[in-house]
Parts: sequence; C-alpha cells; structure tokens
Amino acid sequence: MKNKRIFIFTICFFFILISKVNAISSVTCDYNVIVDNNFECKVIIDNEPLMIKTDGNLKVSNLKGESYTKINDEQIVFYKTGSVIFGPAESKYSNYLISVYYKDGKEKYLPDIKVNVTAKTTVTTTTKLKSSNCNLSAIFINDEALKEFSNSKKTYYLDVENDVKKITIDASPEDNSSNINISGPDTLEIGENLYTITVTSEDNTTNFYKVIVTRKDTNKSSSDTSLKNIKIKGYKFNFDSKAKTFYLKLNDGDTSLDISVITNDEKASYTISGNENLEDGSVIKIKVISQDLSEDLYRIIIQKEEEKKVNVIIIVVVLIIILTLILIFILKIRNKKKKPKKLKENKVKQKVIHHDNDEEDKTKFLNYDEISTLEKTKISDLDDLPNNVINEEKSDTIVFDNDDN
Repeated sequence: MKNKRIFIFTICFFFILISKVNAISSVTCDYNVIVDNNFECKVIIDNEPLMIKTDGNLKVSNLKGESYTKINDEQIVFYKTGSVIFGPAESKYSNYLISVYYKDGKEKYLPDIKVNVTAKTTVTTTTKLKSSNCNLSAIFINDEALKEFSNSKKTYYLDVENDVKKITIDASPEDNSSNINISGPDTLEIGENLYTITVTSEDNTTNFYKVIVTRKDTNKSSSDTSLKNIKIKGYKFNFDSKAKTFYLKLNDGDTSLDISVITNDEKASYTISGNENLEDGSVIKIKVISQDLSEDLYRIIIQKEEEKKVNVIIIVVVLIIILTLILIFILKIRNKKKKPKKLKENKVKQKVIHHDNDEEDKTKFLNYDEISTLEKTKISDLDDLPNNVINEEKSDTIVFDNDDN
C-alpha cells in the first residue's frame, strides 16, 4: 500500500514538472476598439519575459502589474503577469498592430495581434412627450355614472332627500397618466355641498370639475316645477326634460288625449287644459305648481295629418278631367253627324243655283205669261219621272223659289 502511494505521488510530480517546463507566456488584446476609446492587452508570463511593441501609431496610456519596464510609449517588457492600456484610438486608422517579442526585442515570440478601429455609433433616443390631457371620462355618484356627463361640462348639480347624509363621488380620467384628487365634505349639510375634482395631467396641466349636491330641507317648501316624464296612451311620445314645448301628430278620429304627468317633486301638482275638441293647431297646456306655489307651463301643440284632404282634392280633380274628356268626345260625335247634311245641302244649293242660271238665260227674253206656261210645263213633266228624280226636282224647285223670293 505504501509503495502504491509513492508511485502515485511520483506520477503527479512528474506531470507538474512537465507542465511547468512546457508552460508558455501569452498576450491577449481587445480585438475591436471604438474611436476615442482605449483598449487593453493582458500579458501572462509563465517561463519567458516578453516585450510588447506597437506599430508606432498608438501610445501607451497606462500599465498594470508587479514587474515591468517601460522603454518608451511604444515598448514595454513584462517580467511578470500584468497588462498594458493603449489609446485613445484615432478615427484616421482602421486598425492597429500589436507585436510580441522576446525580452531582447529581436525575435518575435507570437504572431502580430490585429486590433480593429470602429466608428462611434450614434444612438438616437426619442423622448416621449408628456401628456397634457387633464380631462375626465366619467363621474360616478354612489358608483353610478352621471348620464349627463360631458368632458367639457365643468359643473354638475344633484339634489338629494333630507335623509341622505353621505354620498360617494369618484371619477376616471381620459388619460391614465393623470392624477385625480376629490375634495368635499364627508357629511352632507342641508343646502348646497360643493365637491371639487382636480385632474392633473402628466405635464402638470390642471383641470377642475365641480359637483354641487343639494340636500333638501324638510322645513322648506320646494320650488321644483320640473317634470320627470309625460306619457300619452296610444302614442309614442318622446319626452325631453329640457324642453317646454312639444309637437304631437293626432291620430284620425281622436278629439282628446289620455295624458299622464310625472313630476320630479312628488308634492308638486299640475293641471291640464285644452284637451278637448282637438284639431290642427290646438294647444294642450300642462301647468305645474310647486310646493312654494311656483308655476311652470308645458305645452303640447297638436298637428293633424292632411293626407285625406289631399286625397279628396285629387279625386275631385280626376273626376273633372274625366267629365271634360267625355263632354269633348260627345261633341265630336255630334259634329261628325252634322257634317254630311251640310255637304248635301251645299250640293243641292249649288245645283239649284246652276239650274237657276240656265233658266235665267232661257227666260230672260220671255214675258210673264210665257214664264208661267213654262213653269206649268215643267211641273207636268215631273209626273213622268221616277220618284227619286221627282223628289230631287221638287227640292230644286223649292230652293229655287226661295231664292227667287
């Protein structure tokens, strides 16, 4: 066993001795250096002192170690482990060469070390502008959002009953970077109670909102004449609490309305007038009387649809047009029937006139007795003619006599 331990110890000592004999010195440098910055080369000395040399473009800035000799700004001999700092690097050089020699400076111990020079990197930093948004997005009264809230409206009014002694007010900002501070009384006093909501933006811009809460006094009569709603049976009535005048189209056949009025103050009263014999332009008046006898008037103006009147007018106009067309048609038919008779009469007249001219030529040298004889002869001649000719001759004679007269 003892021999075995001696053997192991001998082996270990042998390896340590070999490693000491084979150990060599080394130099390591930063391989990249930024312009205007320094860089460091670490020197480890194991069995041989070393000389560090620059290429002449770089100066020694500092030295570290227990044993070294600085020959000049470009040459240093290290006898024990240490480091040398060179710099600063200049932009006109793209790299530097560091040479490692034996301590006499005649023979190189290691290959040259190349250190690259890099330009400065420009870091663009964007500074975020601080928000100036100091608006609210909502106000909450007892955890319920105010319906009439607007970020541009700065003052709000709220009435509560006399038995309400405390409320909670909260708010939310449009920009989460804003700060909110709410100040006001913890307990509501009878009358007005002011709560102020201060909104401070990220850039310290300040905005103020106010909530005025009025706690009612049981010993004081209310002057509230406002309405909560108006309902009309059978109608879709759009009530607006801010309006005092409303317009309503009346259904056909209705002469009155079934109206329900709801006041904001339960102790307020109201009267309705003008709600009978309704027609276009009728005005229904709702007079609201508060506890302290203050009065306010609301009006509903009636509008009747004129569609039926328009329809009646259209029907009448159409009937007149139809009757006119019928009358024109009848007159045209009558005119057509009359035109042939006139033509026949004209023909007869023309024939008679021609005949008269001929007879006139024949008889212009005859005396009265000769004319009478001639006429008699003509009449007797008619008896031998056909009936249609006789009729025609008779008509010619009659016309001729008329003309002669």
